[in-house]
Parts: sequence; C-alpha cells; structure tokens
Amino acid sequence: VFVDGENLAMRYAAQLDKNRPVSHVSFELDVYVWSTLLNLPHLRGRIEILRKYCYTSCRGDENKIADVSAALKQLDIEAPRVFKRSRESRSKRVDVTLTVEALQHSFAGNCNSVVLVTGDEDYVPLVEAIQMTGRRGFLWAVTSGLSQKLMMSADHFLDRKSTRLN
Repeated sequence: VFVDGENLAMRYAAQLDKNRPVSHVSFELDVYVWSTLLNLPHLRGRIEILRKYCYTSCRGDENKIADVSAALKQLDIEAPRVFKRSRESRSKRVDVTLTVEALQHSFAGNCNSVVLVTGDEDYVPLVEAIQMTGRRGFLWAVTSGLSQKLMMSADHFLDRKSTRLN
C-alpha cells in the first residue's frame, strides 16, 4: 500500500473546513491523515497487505521528522517516508519517491497488486506502468478530488463512501 500522505492531508484539511476530525481519524495539518478504518480488515483474504508506506513531508528539524515517523508507525504504517519541507512549498521528493518505490516492488515481483491511496491524476502513468509489469493496480480514494482519469486507469477502486471494491 502506497499512500500519498501529504496530498491526502491537504485535501482532508480542505474537506474539514472548520470541523474537527472524527474520533477514528489521526490528522496533522498538511502532513498526514489516517484512520484505523483504512486498514480495511474486511478485505483480508482478497488482498494480502504486506506493508503500508506513507509519503509525506513536514517543516522542522530531524526531531520533528522522527516524531511524524513515530506517529505514523503508531497508526500501523510500517514504512513511513517523511521528508523535510521548505517554507515555500511542499516537498518534491514525496511523489517521486512513492513512484520509484512502487515501481521497484512491481518490477522485482515483490507483490501481485499495488494499492495507491491518492486521488491525484499525476499517478495515472504509475498505474499504467504497474499494470505493464503484470501487477494489478488498486486505488483507494479517501478524500475529495478523485481524478476520473486515475479512477478509470486502475483495475479496481475503493472510495470513502463504499466498503467494497468496484
């Protein structure tokens, strides 16, 4: 499972407006959002989840990066990838690292399926490349802003409103 944590956190913040996150959601503004419901125990048997990666960035020193990594680990994200963000913009390493690592696992044959948790149309070429390796591309969209092109490129998708694969 490859999570574009930074993008999801920004979309989630926009969705929240002035509301507070619900109790099962852990959220740090512009850094990450995750829910225990996203571990999707009802899909066990259909999808074997080997590892969850979460790619994000934050402002601050090495201690802050370590704190965010530890928080993600507490949420059962086995492989947090947290990069330093400059004051001007979000990290450029998030999307590229997610893409590279998903392709490495696909080409190495480490998995049968790759699950992307994002809504960003920029990942359409990644889904297509994963499929070219003979792997299935699943898409989980948990916030608003799901790209229709991304949804159509995936073999299956699960959105925040449903509990079954489409």
